[in-house]
Amino acid sequence: MITFLLEEGVLTVGTLSGLFTTGLLNSLKRNIIDPGIEKLVPSHKLDKDESFSSLFPIPVGDEPSNKPSATIKWQTFLKDLITWIVLMAILYLFWKKVLHPAKLNKMNNFN
Repeated sequence: MITFLLEEGVLTVGTLSGLFTTGLLNSLKRNIIDPGIEKLVPSHKLDKDESFSSLFPIPVGDEPSNKPSATIKWQTFLKDLITWIVLMAILYLFWKKVLHPAKLNKMNNFN
């Protein structure tokens, strides 16, 4: 099964690490960047301006509870960063011990 996935180019280290890295970047945006921007430019101040809100109306069903929190959650991001580092180490070991030897065996069989 692994050799089939390797032959087709579906199972690559870049694909797997990209999935985990996307999660880390989403955590960075949600826990660090969004609250920082909310502190710099609070959305409630932007919503007070009638000309701005008439240009960009709030969609129906958007409740105030959906607004981003203004507290930076660096502990949550740190937890996600440590998780990402552990997953990258496991992925590296998986690549080094399983995927890379299987790829080398496949290449040696063709020669």
